[in-house]
Amino acid sequence: MTEQEGRQYPSEIDKLRQLAEFLPAGNPVLYEFSTLLADRLDRLDQRKITPLSFVFTASLLVEDLKRGIDGFTGQPIGYPQEGYRLLESHIPTIARAIYPSDFADHVDSIFQEFDKRKQQKGD
Repeated sequence: MTEQEGRQYPSEIDKLRQLAEFLPAGNPVLYEFSTLLADRLDRLDQRKITPLSFVFTASLLVEDLKRGIDGFTGQPIGYPQEGYRLLESHIPTIARAIYPSDFADHVDSIFQEFDKRKQQKGD
C-alpha cells in the first residue's frame, strides 16, 4: 500500500486482488482471473507496468488458461472453453476499475488494436 498525507491507499495489485470491491458488477470467474493477473503483475517492477505490459500480461494469461497450463509455473489452470472470449473482453474493464483514467484509456486503445488484429487472423 502507498501512503499519502498519512492515509494508506491500495496499490493497483491490491485492487486487482480485491476487484469485487472496485468492480461489483463482475462475476466469480472475473474475480479469480483478476487474482491470477495480480500474481503475474506482482512479479514485475510496479513502476514499469505500462498499458502495453498490462494488456500483454492479461492476454498471455488468457492464452495460458486456454492451453490449460500456467506459463510461469507449468501447473494446470483453466476454465470452461466458452468463457475465454468473454473473460478477455473484460481486460479494459479491469484496467478502468483499478488504474487512473489516462492509463485505462491507453489500455483500452491497445486492447482494441490487439482485438482487431486477432479478428483479422481469425482467432
